[in-house]
Amino acid sequence: MNAQDLKNSILQLAVQGKLVEQRAEEGTARELLEQIKLEREQLIKDKKIKKSKLLPEITEDEIPFEIPESWEWVRLGELISIESGKGLTSKDMKEGEIPVFGGNGITGYHNEALVNKETVVIGRVGFYCGSVHLTPKEAWVTDAFITTFPDKSIDTKYLIYILRHMNLGKSHNATAQPVVSGKKIYPLLFPLPPLEEQHRIVAKIEEILPYIDQYDKAYTKLETFNKK
Repeated sequence: MNAQDLKNSILQLAVQGKLVEQRAEEGTARELLEQIKLEREQLIKDKKIKKSKLLPEITEDEIPFEIPESWEWVRLGELISIESGKGLTSKDMKEGEIPVFGGNGITGYHNEALVNKETVVIGRVGFYCGSVHLTPKEAWVTDAFITTFPDKSIDTKYLIYILRHMNLGKSHNATAQPVVSGKKIYPLLFPLPPLEEQHRIVAKIEEILPYIDQYDKAYTKLETFNKK
């Protein structure tokens, strides 16, 4: 098993609620959803997101695997809202230290920021469609989506790990160009744990991943040695 397969296995355990134990005192995701709804309503009032269309109820046939009783399956559109960044050609970039993000991460630097807080960015179209990045506190976002969500109720790193594991850019049509849109990703199912468990899942993932990276380096060195 290579390093990427190991990472995928860890994330699969995470989304199934098998990476850390559940604790009754941390409440339930159903209770958390009430907080999320209140936060989203405030974001709408503050004009930071638009009011979203109603999403269909989740049916039993859609559920891909069991999750703990304290968790909830939700549609991604109940948690996040996406909007396009603002175009900025290399010719229009002015010398500065603010990173410019596209679907493939940092593409250059500018002297002005479009976002002023750490922001989850999702690749919009093409080869890097569905790739997920986190900007620093100040950044410009071009050919990618700016993601807004109730960050008091959702751990940013948990969201990023799960979005990456969901592979948002996959296309069911092999001939179609990969593309991300609200219409495509808002109906997707997302496994939501209580907030404290989200924090603990992130801590466990970040405890394990360095060991996988060490394994990968050792394996690569061994392969190189055997080829000599």
